[in-house]
Amino acid sequence: MSGLLRGMTKDGSERVWAYRNVRFEEAGKPAYVLGHAVDITERVRAEEALRETEARLRTVIANSPIVLFALDGEGVFTLSEGKGLE
Repeated sequence: MSGLLRGMTKDGSERVWAYRNVRFEEAGKPAYVLGHAVDITERVRAEEALRETEARLRTVIANSPIVLFALDGEGVFTLSEGKGLE
């Protein structure tokens, strides 16, 4: 079993952990679980901030009164946006 676990610390801040648990069974022995968790709070916060920045940038580009474009190394358009296209 694996996934994300969200929880609160004693000081009230939220933390996010990625975890993975594996159950082991051997004949004649008690079953046991080996677990591992990594605090990924900062990564999750950075990903959320990046999504917000990307959304803001898309809004600015889409509403720009000019045409903004980008070309790849072969001269092919990879982006063309802006109110100037209307």
